[in-house]
Amino acid sequence: MAALSEAASLMRVLAEPAVPGESVKAAIYRAARATGLPAGLCKRLWYGEARRIDADTMDQIRSAAARDRQALENAVVTRDALLARLAACEAALGLQDAHDHRPVGADAGGSARARHRPMA
Repeated sequence: MAALSEAASLMRVLAEPAVPGESVKAAIYRAARATGLPAGLCKRLWYGEARRIDADTMDQIRSAAARDRQALENAVVTRDALLARLAACEAALGLQDAHDHRPVGADAGGSARARHRPMA
């Protein structure tokens, strides 16, 4: 039973990221594509309806989860490298951190009075 619960949790991990409003069926199909397993088997694993799981199937699920985890780690490393390069470029140009000083919400684009002022 431990392998079945592990498979169910890995299927949910492989179905991420979830899109708001997306059906569970779409998430199951995404996990099926990631593992290369039939959608029916993935559905039974997802809902805990499978009676047993073969060792090669479990290996396939674990391998897909490892690939997914490695891809996420690579994306984080790439993001951190890009942020470091951006900071170095800003420092070389003598810029302040522009991201901290951007106006947001109602302040963006000038004052309300300036937005409604007639053009000369």
